[in-house]
Amino acid sequence: MRHKTRANPPFPPVKQAKHVDIADGAPVCCPFSCVVSPLTMGCSFDVSLLLGGLMSNETYRQFDPWRPSPVKEISRRQIVETHYFNVDHVSYESNQIGSFERYFVQENNGDTVAVLAVTDDGMIPLVEQYRIANHRWTLEIPAGHANNPSERPTDVAKRKLAEEAGFDATKLTQFTRFMNTPSYSTQHTAIFFATGLTPASRQEIGPETPRSDVRMVSVDDAYEMVVNGTIVDAKTMVAILRLKSGTLDHLND
Repeated sequence: MRHKTRANPPFPPVKQAKHVDIADGAPVCCPFSCVVSPLTMGCSFDVSLLLGGLMSNETYRQFDPWRPSPVKEISRRQIVETHYFNVDHVSYESNQIGSFERYFVQENNGDTVAVLAVTDDGMIPLVEQYRIANHRWTLEIPAGHANNPSERPTDVAKRKLAEEAGFDATKLTQFTRFMNTPSYSTQHTAIFFATGLTPASRQEIGPETPRSDVRMVSVDDAYEMVVNGTIVDAKTMVAILRLKSGTLDHLND
């Protein structure tokens, strides 16, 4: 499929592409010191997990890990069940205020998986998405969920890169994992870095996005779109800021 770069609204035009050699960025003092997470403080990776393309809840180094939970869970009841998430009604007891209740989104089938892909000439495929909950178009890196609990994150990354962006990758490496909305959800997003891209068959995204295109954007232009508010999707912002900072250079060594 031919990838198009369009300049029509709602997104500003994309400038002429610039060559970016991902392997020639600035050196980093510690290649594993820049996970984007409010719970991460410095170098805390299990290197074997990163190089294997897998991360877990143990990836984070919690601040003040000695602090106990200030509340006690009394009961939990599932009130909504879907393929991707459940909604639980949870009752708690607190020494300060007594009993209280909350509703939480519980993620199913593992993490959301996203893919930051870069072509040999330094272009990033960004997918046009119509997000019906917010009634607006967005530009995003490819992402999605496992079809079943047995589908590995790396396999999800491969599938979503092909389905949404129309590329296969010879190399996929997970470089970060973050909490989406920790105040009311257990959802995490794992982001993979994809290189060695070749064209693949792209699929329709869904009924809410019937005419989606892929926009090939240079690293500098993608960064500018984050800064000026054109790109507002959180996982895409995290991925582009990490790439622009040069902290992914070691992944191609």
